[in-house]
Amino acid sequence: MLIAFAAGFIDASAGGGGIIQVPGIMLFAPALTIPEVFATNKFASVWGTSIACLKFIKEKKVPWNLIVWGIPFALIASFFGANCVSSFDKNLIRPFVITLLIFVIIYSIFAKKFIKQHQSKINNKNILIALVIIFSSVIGFYDGIFGPGTGSFLIFLFVTFLGCLFLEANAGAKVINLLTNIGAIIYFLLYGNIHFILGIKLAIFNMFGGYLGAKIAIKYGNQYVRLMFIIISSALIIKLIIDSI
Repeated sequence: MLIAFAAGFIDASAGGGGIIQVPGIMLFAPALTIPEVFATNKFASVWGTSIACLKFIKEKKVPWNLIVWGIPFALIASFFGANCVSSFDKNLIRPFVITLLIFVIIYSIFAKKFIKQHQSKINNKNILIALVIIFSSVIGFYDGIFGPGTGSFLIFLFVTFLGCLFLEANAGAKVINLLTNIGAIIYFLLYGNIHFILGIKLAIFNMFGGYLGAKIAIKYGNQYVRLMFIIISSALIIKLIIDSI
């Protein structure tokens, strides 16, 4: 339950709650299969993500004019990604994800304009919409099939290409991430992979963590989210490297 609370808090702050929740489920529920672990994690985390989304929406931090275009694509892509969970060798994608995350962190730390960016250099609305659709589809499929780093990648893409501030990017990423979770859950529900008794217990504490994480992110703003983004992404890299050894 403590792991679920921490996962919800971390995920609402800057994404990456799965860093601790997935290993936690594997550790304390070793009888579950890999699809069941992923399915139960999605079921639990979607509630924390929902609470965080509601908080960001209430405070008007979500850049709806941009992300609304990616919502259906995130939902559909994650459904098909979840379809590949049991047949996909995750060792093939792990080194690629580690490399991308290292680049994301380095760029986030040293690019000063990246920190203060608040307007996209792309002025063509159609191109921006196309980018949102592409980002949502690719990350949606990735979240369905693998997952780690989904929030970090979305925040990075929204800040870099769409010109969002870190807090807005995090809020937008939460909405897209909510849809990717729902898409994957629909698939897992159809095939009975969710362990509901464990999932409901985790969901309750995940919601508390998600609410508190979103509240603190809104209170302390962009610099806090950026710092959490760097810390969580770094922790995710270490976790992925350990898993690869």
